Amino acid sequence: MQNMKIGIVTFWNSEDNYGQILQCYALQRFLRDKGHDAFLIRYAPGRKINLKWVLSLPCRIVRKISLRLFRRKEFRFSQRFKEMNRIVRQENAAHPRHFSTFKERFIAVTSRVYDQYDIFTDPPGADAYIAGSDQVWGSVDPVYYLMFVPEGCKKIAYAPSFGGMKLAGSLRKKIKRYISGFDVLALRERQGVEICRELGRSDASLVPDPTLLLSVHDYSSIAAPCLYSQDYLLLYLLGNEIDFDVAEVYAWARSRHIEVKYVASQGRQDAYDKIYPNVDEWLSLIRNARYVVTNSFHGMVFSIIFNKPFVVIPLAGSFTRMNDRIFDTLSAVHLTERIYKNSLDILLDPLDIRAINDYLKQTGNDISLKFDYWLGA
Repeated sequence: MQNMKIGIVTFWNSEDNYGQILQCYALQRFLRDKGHDAFLIRYAPGRKINLKWVLSLPCRIVRKISLRLFRRKEFRFSQRFKEMNRIVRQENAAHPRHFSTFKERFIAVTSRVYDQYDIFTDPPGADAYIAGSDQVWGSVDPVYYLMFVPEGCKKIAYAPSFGGMKLAGSLRKKIKRYISGFDVLALRERQGVEICRELGRSDASLVPDPTLLLSVHDYSSIAAPCLYSQDYLLLYLLGNEIDFDVAEVYAWARSRHIEVKYVASQGRQDAYDKIYPNVDEWLSLIRNARYVVTNSFHGMVFSIIFNKPFVVIPLAGSFTRMNDRIFDTLSAVHLTERIYKNSLDILLDPLDIRAINDYLKQTGNDISLKFDYWLGA
């Protein structure tokens, strides 16, 4: 198969979301290991105040009022995200995690950052383009649906997620048009597969998150050395709502005479002391932990990869819709018992490491063959 130049559109500019950066790294590394010239297209939606923006202002005001008056659940969800983003900016300013250093070392990127106008008028050249992974289809931005891609180039969706988004009639029509031009539709969650099939793409399939395509050795090679000499429990929580008292983690660890190392990101705030690792240190923290407790999808994924006993706290409230990715992945690897149910004692149960590692190896091999077909067909 001929080596190809492959442009990837995904989320990339977080300064505290470890999973976002590592999914970006993983897909690119996977494709580069196969001999392709894969690179990240640095897309930042932004907002240009031009004639089109001015003309659309009345419609956007009406939509916002409608959202507040008639779709209050969605409005509360959007307001919570805005508050989380405010906290994220505040925390990142106070405790920088130097994500840019990791990106500069390990992720090949376009020389320029594109906004929507730029990418449609002068897209970066490539033989094939990939949308995903992450929740890039949680909005209806045409760039994340590769609508800018020139005719004759392959368009692949690899592990994008709708993030549990509910699709109204007008949105369904738009998304049906957007997905019609893809050569490959491979989604991260069953909900996404079902949506695409309902919209006429019976070929839509389920695939694992790209972080699951690399080996433990791949991640160990970029992880920092062990940071602590004593056993510890790693607590990694995002700011998404959970029905869980963090004090339980400290009490459980204290009863077993181990420390808690607490990493919080994406707007998580409480009274407990925290640490603020960079990406390679975060990998090291999971790799060397005795136990892991998390409400993060990627915190869970890397616990699986590093064979660490873990418990995952499901999201609650308006964030419940984002649990599909957790449930689908745990089902695939037969670890649904690791979902928190009123006790952390599941941490004491050993993992079936051989079964997990066999699954991870087979998964990487299967997706490698699929990419050979997708890019060569």
